[in-house]
Amino acid sequence: MINESLYLKKLERYISRYIVAKNLWPEQSISLLDAGKEKHKNWLLLYGGGATIALIIDFEIREATNNLKNLDDLMLHLKKSFGEKGLKITSKDIEEALTKISGKNFSDFFSKYIYGTEKLDVQAYLEKGGLIMDSFADEVYLSKQVDANPLLNFSN
Repeated sequence: MINESLYLKKLERYISRYIVAKNLWPEQSISLLDAGKEKHKNWLLLYGGGATIALIIDFEIREATNNLKNLDDLMLHLKKSFGEKGLKITSKDIEEALTKISGKNFSDFFSKYIYGTEKLDVQAYLEKGGLIMDSFADEVYLSKQVDANPLLNFSN
């Protein structure tokens, strides 16, 4: 396990990669799904974007379930449904599992941010999760909102 400070530093790095990939790096915008087809060329978007999307999905699950479920529940469901059976997981499988776990329809989210090329409003999602993001160009700094009721509880 890592402490809260190191966790925030790791998130800063992933979010920074996503911002660079979406704003500063590409000659043309591509979807996260398409980025996976050429990992060596699109690693900033693939890994930074993947980690950022995972964090946002965690917040979305927590919000939809009143903090009763989170990304861990999604991953466990996918492991039991696919991993233990040796089955390949598609992005559609993840979308369907996410809807099942959270009770919320994620088709619009996936259409925009996984299959499409729209850029997430990362700051708005982080604020929902009880985090403050300050950024300048490719630098991202995260801190906890002092008087927030965060979705992400660092003590769990």
